[in-house]
Amino acid sequence: MEMTAERSAPEQEAPKRRVGTFTLGLTLLGGGGLMLASTFLPDMDLSWSLRLGPLILVCLGVETLLSTRKAGRIKYDWAGIFLSFLLACGALGLFAASWGISHWAEYADYYNGSRSGNEAFLFLDYRQFNTTMWQDLTLEAGDVLECRVVNEGGSVSMNIVCDESGELLYDEQNLSTGSFTLEVPQDGIYEVNVIGLKAAGSFHIKRAES
Repeated sequence: MEMTAERSAPEQEAPKRRVGTFTLGLTLLGGGGLMLASTFLPDMDLSWSLRLGPLILVCLGVETLLSTRKAGRIKYDWAGIFLSFLLACGALGLFAASWGISHWAEYADYYNGSRSGNEAFLFLDYRQFNTTMWQDLTLEAGDVLECRVVNEGGSVSMNIVCDESGELLYDEQNLSTGSFTLEVPQDGIYEVNVIGLKAAGSFHIKRAES
């Protein structure tokens, strides 16, 4: 009987995938899921999802480490490097947006409210106040300034400076709710500066009628 040698079929090498493709897939699934959720739940606050941006870098780092294993199924070529760069830029962009939203209320300049004033008064009524508002008042010696503060949140400070002499008439930090009066020592134009820090409430100052 003639013996025939059986030749086993050569094992085919498993195809390799590039670094970043798995992370890209997860990012697309997550982003698409959040978009779908916002469509059906329009009142849902999804700003928290921006904080998940660093997870892109974590997944990308794991893929990069796996690519260093010998005989691994992940390859790290120029296309993979470019894809990793794009994913890293996207993660940094999400992190920057998250940081901006978290710190905007503290560092940005904004005023949400009404303002009215002339040479005799300054009225500020605000829901959000995180900047400096000022007004020049034309006053005479002996005039009395009536001040009223309503503090519903944050802090409000005020200083009053005589433009001619540079003399400081008043300077106080963290004004609390209440009323007080100030007497003007000399004629001149006085600059009133009101500084809000994430404040809500109102600030009124006016020259008392004689």
